[in-house]
Amino acid sequence: MDPVVSLAAFLTGFFPPLSVAAAYVSFFLFLAAAATAQARGKENFTFSRTRFDVPALLFLAVWALSSAFGMDPAKSFGKFGGQIRFSFFFLLVWAGGGRHRPAALKGYLWGAGIAAAYGLLQTLVSALGLPGKFPSLFVDASVAYNRFTLVGGRAHGSVHPLTYAEIVLPFFLLGTAYFLEAKDHRSLRKGLVWLLTAEGALLLSQSRGPWIGAGIGLGVLMFHPKRLRLIPPILLVGLSLMLHPVSRHKALTLLRDVKQISSAEPAQRANFDEVTDDSTSHRLVLWNNSFQVARRNVWLGVGPGCLKEAVDLHRGDKGFMPNPRGKDGDAHSQYLHHLAERGIPGLAAILFFMAVPIVAAFRSLRRPADEGFPARWACWGLLAFFIAFPVINVTERVFDTVEPAMIFFLLASILPAMKINPPGGFDRPERSGGVGSS
Repeated sequence: MDPVVSLAAFLTGFFPPLSVAAAYVSFFLFLAAAATAQARGKENFTFSRTRFDVPALLFLAVWALSSAFGMDPAKSFGKFGGQIRFSFFFLLVWAGGGRHRPAALKGYLWGAGIAAAYGLLQTLVSALGLPGKFPSLFVDASVAYNRFTLVGGRAHGSVHPLTYAEIVLPFFLLGTAYFLEAKDHRSLRKGLVWLLTAEGALLLSQSRGPWIGAGIGLGVLMFHPKRLRLIPPILLVGLSLMLHPVSRHKALTLLRDVKQISSAEPAQRANFDEVTDDSTSHRLVLWNNSFQVARRNVWLGVGPGCLKEAVDLHRGDKGFMPNPRGKDGDAHSQYLHHLAERGIPGLAAILFFMAVPIVAAFRSLRRPADEGFPARWACWGLLAFFIAFPVINVTERVFDTVEPAMIFFLLASILPAMKINPPGGFDRPERSGGVGSS
């Protein structure tokens, strides 16, 4: 069963030919293997209580109510499959009493590590003008994203560059924590390679949200006893961002757009694309319209998947601006999106989901430093990630994106404190010898 779990977790991190579908393939692969093993008596499921029980029930209850009383119940109920990604967490915790969690962590780390290295190689090949010589390896299978490979060298693996950076972000923070906890020269060298590979992939993805998340995560790791080791990589990041023309351009564009929008006349706002055509200013419009929809539908929202219809319905009303072309139906903020589509209860449900692993990570760090799975470095890295995750959802919809959402639940299953009163000794030392156990 462990090889299947590792492969499933690997597919959430990297699998170019399948792209987004890899995450779904990994889930159903794991589900089928677990069901088969259970039927043959080779796998025992331990249905124990977890910290995600209440958030999951609240999330589904809010989804059902918002769907039933929303603008288009048939459309909303049709999105049920996308609401149960947290099942990955429960499978990992229940299957074999949680003994497959080390294999899941190992699989994700290998997948994300190869994705990070692939992104670096992708950028190098693009910079050298060689993509045409390797069309099957370095040109994204999705025509819509070929421009990210062929123009500007934006690292993206096999998905959108932003999704790619969201997949690599926890890998970066776990690598940083491993580097901090390294106890010998061999581990220190391994941690440094891990850290620099992930750091380079994040920078070359040119994705601001994950950059901010990485900064928040590094801030958390500054509380580590060996935080002085972080000074060289932090200085390297700062220098890279200062010298990076894209990051400078985006920062200046943000300031310009805020000034232009705040001073623009209503007539200019009505034709927003004449003011500016930058993604930053587009988000301001999407946030405004989503907030206007939420104000009119405070308690249950307009229903999952119905934001576009709601904005179209109110087009021309006071406070609304035309959505940028091709951006309909996306608030570009996880919290505003859930607030508009599911009301205040929907916002509370997702905040509940994000808060629970933070508390569990703090509790997991209080265990003995040299006992059990995961190792202390993994607990530090997960704490940094789970604190950074809610922050990047302010400007992105990471929780609704397949790969990073499944990685979120996979990594949540790693934390010992996510299980309540474990009958099988979930919090007891587990000498698996795998990644994260030493």
